[in-house]
Amino acid sequence: MKRISDLKGLAAAGLVPPEREDALHRVASRWAVALTPAVQARIDPADPADPIARQFVPSVDELQIAPDEREDPIGDADFTPLKGLTHRYPDRVLLKPTHACPVYCRFCFRREAVGPGGESLAAAELEALFRALVAMRVKPYYLHHADLAPGTGHFRTSIATGQALVRGLRGRVSGLYVLIM
Repeated sequence: MKRISDLKGLAAAGLVPPEREDALHRVASRWAVALTPAVQARIDPADPADPIARQFVPSVDELQIAPDEREDPIGDADFTPLKGLTHRYPDRVLLKPTHACPVYCRFCFRREAVGPGGESLAAAELEALFRALVAMRVKPYYLHHADLAPGTGHFRTSIATGQALVRGLRGRVSGLYVLIM
């Protein structure tokens, strides 16, 4: 298995039906396509709703740009004195030495360098996930809504849904699990 970096490769691997290839050319011409063999191995081509595929395989939904979506949704440009260096906080920098990723996540707002919307986890599922992370000594940092990057609306849940999740977690888990601000 080789790294896939175009629609023909996705179709050949059975990750995109050949009849969808033409519709996806507009998506692939705007944002890069790349899947490593490790990512490909985790996708079930027989499942049209495969959650791993939804994160890495292009979708025509990416062409739907909402008016509030921005090319630089968190304002990185103001904190980027040099290409590949973002200095947003005094004690750290984001260094992007290669300007390329081995895979291109469909939801990533840094696509300029080249859980899915409507299906958020229930509070009980998040609780189980957070407890499992803490048991492995990984501190869940916080829940956040996806950034307003162009073409990522199909991944976003509403603010009301996020607030409901946090309310559902309060009293069930400590502040270690969910940062309350």
